[in-house]
Amino acid sequence: FFRALLDNSQVSLSRVGVSTAREYTWLCQTPTPKPAFASDFGRRSYQAMREYGPDLVEAKTWPRPLPRSINALVAGIRSTG
Repeated sequence: FFRALLDNSQVSLSRVGVSTAREYTWLCQTPTPKPAFASDFGRRSYQAMREYGPDLVEAKTWPRPLPRSINALVAGIRSTG
């Protein structure tokens, strides 16, 4: 699945116009490290896992919408190029 996702992404990105691709290069830059945010996020994740455990409702909710969201992004990139 992951390999197919990357292959499809590569094909879609190859269709995007160069000028459009330049507009989005800022998304690929290395983010500024924010250790306070990372530790807070890790603490909250740990707290949620401890509180809800493996029966976390969101864990059952995401497997279907996530691939749809990825496909929507790819379709959007394809239509802008």
